[in-house]
Amino acid sequence: MKITDLHSRLRRAINGSSQQSLRGNDFDWVDDFGRAWRTDITTGISQKLFELVDSYDNSTDTRVVDFTENALTVVTFQQEAEEVRLVQYDRNSGEVLTEIDLPDIAKTIDDSSIWAVSARD
Repeated sequence: MKITDLHSRLRRAINGSSQQSLRGNDFDWVDDFGRAWRTDITTGISQKLFELVDSYDNSTDTRVVDFTENALTVVTFQQEAEEVRLVQYDRNSGEVLTEIDLPDIAKTIDDSSIWAVSARD
């Protein structure tokens, strides 16, 4: 996994999608309530894929998502608890592949920096 500064990717990630969200006619995304969705762009019909396991308060926390061909990686910074957690899911089944607390990253985050973890298949 590669840790990168997210400033250049913030516009895409903040909306629950990333560069690889689109596969064929399917657009995968994550809503503010922690649900992963797939929308058929030809019909506009969405179906819920699965629910994320991490807790998230969209008024105070920061969540960054990154889709790859086979996975969804979600990094959540819980501001109140000052915790950063990475959870990687199988993109199709929602099975949790990896769960990692990132205490060293949590210590480095301040109001001016946003971080993401990009997964590789």
